Amino acid sequence: MEIEENIQWHPAFCSAIELELYENKKDLKYEREHNLSRMPLRIDFLVIKKKTNAVIKNEIGDFFLKNNIFEYKSPGDSMDARTFYKALSYACLYKDETENADEILSMDTTITLVREQKPEKLLRQLAEKYELTKRAEGIYRICGMLFPVQFLVTSEMNEEVHVFLTSLTRTLSREQAQRLLDKTAKLKDNEDRKMQTLS
Repeated sequence: MEIEENIQWHPAFCSAIELELYENKKDLKYEREHNLSRMPLRIDFLVIKKKTNAVIKNEIGDFFLKNNIFEYKSPGDSMDARTFYKALSYACLYKDETENADEILSMDTTITLVREQKPEKLLRQLAEKYELTKRAEGIYRICGMLFPVQFLVTSEMNEEVHVFLTSLTRTLSREQAQRLLDKTAKLKDNEDRKMQTLS
């Protein structure tokens, strides 16, 4: 199926990631938009706050710390060094705004960049300076930076495990649509089902 051009991808992504992590929904708090200053500096990124001793079961969130910033690129949008630095700056501004000065350097924030297609050039550039590991299909992590960073490449992710994220595409196959419907039917509470209609 071809998806129309005027779709709002960010709300759909926020719903999809909440559904991906639904097993830990009591351990996570979602901020779909966050102002980074007293004067509205509104940026489309998602913040997921994790409870202190929670263990996240999903492979996307098993490296979560207290604050987890997500930058999502809609299908067809590019992801390059500029996107990467922007995500780093969001994390820095977020830490500056939410922590007291003595706690700023504590390691309690992660960054996740999400895109349908693999940002080959950007990952190659980062691998020249930092350790790049593949956690699972479509999940790449970078060590040695100020913040732990991961990339989610939704076109490479396991479609059966990550039904909601892999469904964020302009070219949803009948099999993917059926898998999405089947998974939605298994959702236990109405709030989760409502979330699925947004994705």
